[in-house]
Amino acid sequence: MRHLSHRRRLDWQTYPAGFTLVELLVVIAIIGILVGLLLPAVQAARESARRSTCTNQLKQLGLAVLLHESTHQHLPTGGWGHFWVGDPDRGFDQSQPGGWLYNVLPYVEEKAIYDLPADGDPNKLTPNQLAAARQMSETPISLFICPSRRSSTLFPKPSDGTRIAYNALPSVAFLAARSDYAANWGDTFIGELEDLDRPFPSQMPKHPGGFHPSTVEQYFTGVSYLESEIRMSQVTDGTSKTYFGGEKYLNPDDYETGADFADNENWASGFNNDIYRSCLDPPVGDTPGLTLTGFGGPHPSVVMMLMCDGSVHSLPYSIDTRVHRNLGNREDGEIATLD
Repeated sequence: MRHLSHRRRLDWQTYPAGFTLVELLVVIAIIGILVGLLLPAVQAARESARRSTCTNQLKQLGLAVLLHESTHQHLPTGGWGHFWVGDPDRGFDQSQPGGWLYNVLPYVEEKAIYDLPADGDPNKLTPNQLAAARQMSETPISLFICPSRRSSTLFPKPSDGTRIAYNALPSVAFLAARSDYAANWGDTFIGELEDLDRPFPSQMPKHPGGFHPSTVEQYFTGVSYLESEIRMSQVTDGTSKTYFGGEKYLNPDDYETGADFADNENWASGFNNDIYRSCLDPPVGDTPGLTLTGFGGPHPSVVMMLMCDGSVHSLPYSIDTRVHRNLGNREDGEIATLD
């Protein structure tokens, strides 16, 4: 008796077992081409999102600056120097050792960090205050970091040994929290920035050298600098035509090393190259191996700049040098246009 089967016998010579090597290579090549075409678009989309975040962060800082000015009748002061950090007991005027970023903390919902070093006495440095000031300088704030450049974390502090500031305990872990944004001190160059030579309270040691209060004005043409108290009425070129600040230039090799001398302190410090920049030279895109002390950034083709009216503009790195200087000078009478 024959057994019938509905299954058809497959002939391996008629039906190939799989792809040939040539076909496989063609498929891989096609996939490679598609990835090559799509990857730049994906990266561009990611950079566009990061740049949008950076713009929004500068707008938040701009609003904080305006709220500060409305409350205290002057733009944030620049503090005393890089060997000082903010002290909430010393107010918002020239007596405040902290720089502009410290002074805007209450207006960006970071009042708790602003108040960390408080001890109730502006002329006394208590152990708890010194410890809290160190904690503050080692507290990252995401609003201060451009997402196109680096993450909001702690970075090495290889300079000055363990010292953070005169009014803070030494660092234990050699770490500091930093900022990618800087205020505009003007269109001048003053070389290495030093602390102000001024009479400090008896418990606050004076750092030798630096600028005397009577000579500060002749050095700075911007809107925030050493012990400044610039009123809006002093920005005679117009608040929409004068920089408050923007993205600072950095050498990409040192984004995370602390080896860049203009990026080796912490965001809570007073006047120094870490959080203040000059408009003497035009902005430059971050370039490996190149260390500068002006404005710039990681974004292709443009730098993000914050104006004194709170607006944020994407300006090309090719901006004319004279225009850039005009925008950095609050009262030179040469009104630059952003068009």
